[in-house]
Amino acid sequence: MVPVSSKSFAWGYGIGFFAFVIPAQILLYFNHDFLFAFFVAMTSGLLSVSLIGLYVYTTTSLVKSTSS
Repeated sequence: MVPVSSKSFAWGYGIGFFAFVIPAQILLYFNHDFLFAFFVAMTSGLLSVSLIGLYVYTTTSLVKSTSS
């Protein structure tokens, strides 16, 4: 099985990075608790990368490979 067209997942890492950094900075600014900000940001980043991966997985069309 091979994909019909190749999709880049690099933008998924970028969105995950921003989903990690922005919440962490906001929580650090208002709360000043590093561990709380880190765990909330880590959860947010993992959730965003997981959702993007799920989107790519569900929208990728596969065909049977012709080479053997």
